[in-house]
Amino acid sequence: MERSVDVVVIGAGTAGLAAVSQVRQANKSFILINGGELGTTCARVGCMPSKALIQVGHDLHRR
Repeated sequence: MERSVDVVVIGAGTAGLAAVSQVRQANKSFILINGGELGTTCARVGCMPSKALIQVGHDLHRR
């Protein structure tokens, strides 16, 4: 199967999703290539304080 697009975005992290937003505003066709979930690791499960607190809660609950 062959497909023609204007833009290929690799990665659905912060920069990739920002790029997709710009491409959409320009009314261009695109494909987003990502190997995992949408969004950055930091925002989903990483360094943001709320995520750290959630993890601590889960750990305490498992005791």
